[in-house]
Amino acid sequence: MTEPEVTEFVKLSVDKRLHKKKVIDLEIQKSHEKIKEIADHYEVQLEELKKACYKFDEEIIALGEIPIYLPFDRFVHIYARHTSETQIGDRFSGKTVFQYKYEDILHVLKMVVNQDRQNIQEFFRQNPEKAYLRMGQRAIYVDGTYYRLQIEPDGSIKDFHPYNNNEEKEADKQN
Repeated sequence: MTEPEVTEFVKLSVDKRLHKKKVIDLEIQKSHEKIKEIADHYEVQLEELKKACYKFDEEIIALGEIPIYLPFDRFVHIYARHTSETQIGDRFSGKTVFQYKYEDILHVLKMVVNQDRQNIQEFFRQNPEKAYLRMGQRAIYVDGTYYRLQIEPDGSIKDFHPYNNNEEKEADKQN
């Protein structure tokens, strides 16, 4: 690499890291906890969240006419709100949680999407401007668990989480 290429690479790397920090910080602010309280009471969760999120890059979940992918900001949301080891603040303590670690969540997401891949692709062929949504009674069932899944028309995953029980699934009504 030439010196200007190295300089450009370093700049892009720093910009990417700063963007990730901004997204993570915004998700933490959604907890409505004071920053000092977060640092004092949720230090372990904060470190787990940052450790997992900084190494994540946008990931293709399934290929097709419309590739299905998980963007960084949605991964941060899923990991911050639906993983017990990274939940910050009481506001989200009632959220459904994955009983998995970072890599397992991606594996489960791929299983869920791949199980319904043909339906997803057919839906987007017929409804190119609408989001694909499976929730409540229409949730996707995989390995003994129901999952809520929302995919935007561009293929980005907007929402993904398990239901902890049938009551929660039944209460999640489609509007």
